[in-house]
Amino acid sequence: MTRITSELSEVLRQAISLVSRHRLPLLVFGLFAIFETILGQTLNTTWEWDAVTRSMQGYEIATKGVSWYFFQGNGHYVWLPFWQLLIGFVHRFSRVNTIFIGEVISALCAGGTAAYVYVFLQKFGLDETRSIFGSIMLLTFGHYVAYSSQAMTESLSVLLFFACLYYLYNYFNTSSLKSLGIASLASLLNVATRYEAWFFLALTICFMLFSLLFQNSRPKSLSILHVLLFAVPSIVFIGLWLEYNLAMAGTAFGFQHWIVAHSGRESLMFYGNCGYTLATVLRNLFFALGTFWMSIIEQLKQLKNRKRGVQENMLVLFVFLFLGYVIYLAYSMFSGFNLGWPRHYLYFVPISSITFMLYKFEKKPASYLFLVFNIVLGMVAFAYNVQAHNIYVQSGQWPGDRP
Repeated sequence: MTRITSELSEVLRQAISLVSRHRLPLLVFGLFAIFETILGQTLNTTWEWDAVTRSMQGYEIATKGVSWYFFQGNGHYVWLPFWQLLIGFVHRFSRVNTIFIGEVISALCAGGTAAYVYVFLQKFGLDETRSIFGSIMLLTFGHYVAYSSQAMTESLSVLLFFACLYYLYNYFNTSSLKSLGIASLASLLNVATRYEAWFFLALTICFMLFSLLFQNSRPKSLSILHVLLFAVPSIVFIGLWLEYNLAMAGTAFGFQHWIVAHSGRESLMFYGNCGYTLATVLRNLFFALGTFWMSIIEQLKQLKNRKRGVQENMLVLFVFLFLGYVIYLAYSMFSGFNLGWPRHYLYFVPISSITFMLYKFEKKPASYLFLVFNIVLGMVAFAYNVQAHNIYVQSGQWPGDRP
């Protein structure tokens, strides 16, 4: 009996130690999640029809079943399924309004992203005060704050994207297969949530393979195997999704054809116009990421004269993902496949915050000026979302308390 009590005490001591060691990330997570949940209910920012559609699809999954959703529902081969399945699962057991479920999930994901920003900054050598400040910086991105309080997939996808990067960093630093496995899982869930994650997966695989050229610490064959362990689950899902599209729409890229057919691209100013495309990309960069996105580019100057280590390689990956994604987004807008809304840039909100804290934030007037500009742009972006919701309600399209 004494031995059992002693063992239970040791387990309890370790659990308390774990929570104590991570108390600040937990505090950041909790405060962000509560803030975003309250925000979503008091100043509702949900105004896109996608939020309503996906919430209704989650309701269909809960009430009619997964099989009906995939094989009898209307056009469900277009939208990737993880978000709808998650909402349907929660609704089946809670019977809470599915839009509210989506808003709470988004708020929790915002809390998770803020905690990862804190931990990432700690890994990069910043003290607790500056790491907390870096997390709080997320509140200066008004568009991100708005989308983290509504039933859209962006907040979840940003969390999965950033979690994948965090565990890849741990893998690069320690060669931990556990971290690689978690990164692979985050990537898998993300490619099942938003199509942008497919592009991020391709870029990350390219970066990992290219990095092998400069690696001498372990056999190349083993490193290639690790890349496959990371990538194969996501690639298998993508293959299954294309097969599902082929069965339901008659073409493996049925989702793409549907999106293009419903984009109204002929009426878009930037469709086929390089000048308007560039102007729209720059406008939305500032609208979504404020002024901080420029620190992602500026860090290259700092890295040029530094010895290349794991941290520097991770920062290079940040730049590679950012530039590659912006170029892809510009091309997809030019070709009419993508409307290029500001929300499509939200993946780089946490990265912008990290690079700003690492390379731009100093006790100089220029740093505070950048911060003020970011806050002003954030307030404008948030006010835009609130006003858009009010117009949405007045139009009679907002379903209110319906599932």
